[in-house]
Amino acid sequence: TGGAAVLGPILPRRTRRSTALALCDTRRAGSDDRGPFSISVSLLKHVYDEATDLSLYAATWSSSTVGFGGDDFILNRLSRQLDQFLVEYLRVNAEACE
Repeated sequence: TGGAAVLGPILPRRTRRSTALALCDTRRAGSDDRGPFSISVSLLKHVYDEATDLSLYAATWSSSTVGFGGDDFILNRLSRQLDQFLVEYLRVNAEACE
């Protein structure tokens, strides 16, 4: 069980347009509350190819993990991945985030 959740658009102050989405996907196999799981966190950025007129979202950052554990363990892993994303995103986008 599980599913994907769009965490929300990332809106740069200067453009106020949605240029990227943060996506979180969690999956749990079976009905065991301490069974196997997977978590993926991605930053999807809107890209446009003028040559083909193709417009889509492409992953520019991602992190994933698999393991065994209960809900608290899974939430802890997810929290770590989101923290990692925020640290790295703010590091490379510090100026735009001021």
